[in-house]
Amino acid sequence: MGLLFLRILFITACTTIGYQTGGAFDSGLFGAFAGGLAGLVIAALLAAAMSSLDSSLNSMATAFTVDFYRRFRPTVSDKSCLRVARLVTLVLGVLGVAIAMSMAYLQTTSAWDQFLKFMGLFGGGLGGLFLAGLFTKRTSGRGILVGFVVSAVVLY
Repeated sequence: MGLLFLRILFITACTTIGYQTGGAFDSGLFGAFAGGLAGLVIAALLAAAMSSLDSSLNSMATAFTVDFYRRFRPTVSDKSCLRVARLVTLVLGVLGVAIAMSMAYLQTTSAWDQFLKFMGLFGGGLGGLFLAGLFTKRTSGRGILVGFVVSAVVLY
């Protein structure tokens, strides 16, 4: 098991500095374990990824339902909130699959690079939004939103 950890660490270090490792993880995994055990390890990795993904989807659906849906419709029943949360989960799941398919179609090499581009585009405006909220009392929601959009346009 320690050998597998060292291989994963090496592959991570190589990809971080720009080397293409190709199928190094696969060959390292199948070289370290017997055939059936390697499949079990892959199944465990996929189960962990799915667990994280469904937790994130449920959290986003709950946040939407509680923070937005119930705020604008305070007398709504729990059954209706559950239906909206399920719909939001479905929409977010379909949106995630669509984004993954578009990244595959565009032959995006790294999802992390795309995430960093996105954060670079909106991170400055978000930082300005927080600073304006902390240090000024004369800002309005509309002014903050305009500043955020202008910041994204200028950085693009």
